[in-house]
Amino acid sequence: MVTVCGKVFTAELIEELRQQVVDHRDWSRRRLSHWLCERLEWKNAAGRYQTMAARVALIRLQARKEVRLPKVGKAVEQRGRREPFEAPRIRCLLKELGPVELVEVTGRERKLSRLWNTLVAEFHPQGYQPMAGAQMRYLVRTNQGWAGAVGWGAAAWRLKDRDRRIGWSERARRQHLRSVVCNWRFLILPTVRVPELASHVLGQCSRRLGKDWRRRYGYEPVLLETFVESDKYAGSCYRAANWQKVGQTRGRGRNDGNHQHGLPPKDIYLYPLRKNWRECLCQEPPQPVQLIQAGAEPASDWTQEEWAAAVMPDRRLEQRLRTLAADFYPRPQANIPQACGSRAKTKAAYRFVEHPDIQMEDILAPHREATLRRMAAEPVVLAVQDSTALTYGNRPGTEGLGPTNNDHQPAVGFWLHSTMAYSVSGLALGLIDVQVWTREAPEKRVRQRHLRGIQE
Repeated sequence: MVTVCGKVFTAELIEELRQQVVDHRDWSRRRLSHWLCERLEWKNAAGRYQTMAARVALIRLQARKEVRLPKVGKAVEQRGRREPFEAPRIRCLLKELGPVELVEVTGRERKLSRLWNTLVAEFHPQGYQPMAGAQMRYLVRTNQGWAGAVGWGAAAWRLKDRDRRIGWSERARRQHLRSVVCNWRFLILPTVRVPELASHVLGQCSRRLGKDWRRRYGYEPVLLETFVESDKYAGSCYRAANWQKVGQTRGRGRNDGNHQHGLPPKDIYLYPLRKNWRECLCQEPPQPVQLIQAGAEPASDWTQEEWAAAVMPDRRLEQRLRTLAADFYPRPQANIPQACGSRAKTKAAYRFVEHPDIQMEDILAPHREATLRRMAAEPVVLAVQDSTALTYGNRPGTEGLGPTNNDHQPAVGFWLHSTMAYSVSGLALGLIDVQVWTREAPEKRVRQRHLRGIQE
């Protein structure tokens, strides 16, 4: 059993998928993706099949050598095909220009789609690149001809300054990132010289995009983002349209997996589409509790089952969490070097526990969910709790520790209070709750004790 693109592929489903490839050798990958969407009822909020997401899942399954997909066929229409175009020369004031209209571009209207590709390829500084995922394209039409093109697509996966401004958690970011839409391409033709036209078009987009996005994808975005190269452009049209600059990128880009930082830093601009946009984006998703079905087979990898719902800043950290659990399982009383067994794994373990964005709750939450599933299968569960002092001897210079004994024994450390669930037969089902704290220095406790109410 593997989880790909948010969908669980059991061994039976993978075998059924292999059989479909064998029985229908004439099927293309597109046809196979459509079958997978029908099989899993894989639809978006608008009720349409998620064929592109299914295509990505199939490619990842093939990379894991779970299935063997048919060869890629020739495209009926070459991607990025151009349409002959002669740019109009327009020089006037905005009020003299007349009506400015946004014309929606869809894949079905091939002539408009090729025209959009042509404008962006020939006149935009970054050229034409296909936008992946959910997207919306517009052409800017005036009485004197086509004046520009606008493209909206998926937001950046992670931006430090943007995420700090939003204030969402890691789980909330993964849940609500689709509600942030990026202005990937914005073009006013260089032959069009109309003051305030760019900010006027951005205003039209902000008022129309939500309804068009809902009609196509079944939900409305709540926040818009874009990037401006500060060494080349001032971002005047975005500021004039009330976009807010919130920081800069680090120059990595979407495909910089090796942290080369080969791109110039860009200014980050945001534009909220709702007054309560922070509340919408920062809302924590519910923690689902799945019950164990009678006779269900356990997962082949128990660490995958135990921390399947773990949410870390990086997927590699999620894998490291499962690796550490597997290493400590046969030797629970060993220290980190003894349990890991190699210098490389030991260093990786230290980096994991020192990571500033990993908290105890991030590790405990998925384990608690697994514990609740095991508890649901028991008629009676005992919740046993106890406090433990973790003492590190006499190290008064170590930060974050406090006294663990009485005033005459200066040992320092911290206290841990855990609640463990057991079956009636004594089988440990897992931890329900863990609380960690350090005591204050004795002289400080004595001073504050007389100032507190009895309820404290």
